[in-house]
Amino acid sequence: LLTRNLDELVEVYEVEHSVNYLNKEITKYLVKANQLPLPLGDRKLVAGLFHVVSDIERISDHAMNICGYTKHLADKGIKFSEEALKEIDIMQKTSLEAMSYIHYSDENRIESLSKISSLEQKIDDLTDTFRRNQIDRMKSSSCNSEAGIIYSEMLTDFERIGDHILNIGEEIASVSIA
Repeated sequence: LLTRNLDELVEVYEVEHSVNYLNKEITKYLVKANQLPLPLGDRKLVAGLFHVVSDIERISDHAMNICGYTKHLADKGIKFSEEALKEIDIMQKTSLEAMSYIHYSDENRIESLSKISSLEQKIDDLTDTFRRNQIDRMKSSSCNSEAGIIYSEMLTDFERIGDHILNIGEEIASVSIA
């Protein structure tokens, strides 16, 4: 979206296809694992992994939505203002930073969750600020209404990505490593 390079969409579609495939296959495996007579801790882990896999797939869906706007904007000849593009860049970087704290290691799970939680709140706060900025741009006619609608949908996608990242972080932090 930021580079306006439609050729990059092919890679995004391929990654989304892979994520969907992996989601399906991992879920099949987890269903089988869940049918085994597992100790309580392992059953909780399997249940948590169901949620993590689902959240990863949802992040992929929202990323796909954001990339889909690229084609729509190009097809309709709609452009975002420079201010909106800067805000999108900030949302992207904040989301990627939050994602960077998703890892499974006993030493810093709680610290990582704290950072993810803080960044998720930052995404929520930025969403509110950027929505107000967009309304101001629309009022001053520096942005057309169709671009404003797409921008608003995109902010919702970023906000939900943050929510899913937080869900994953909470799940990882709650698992005890035996």
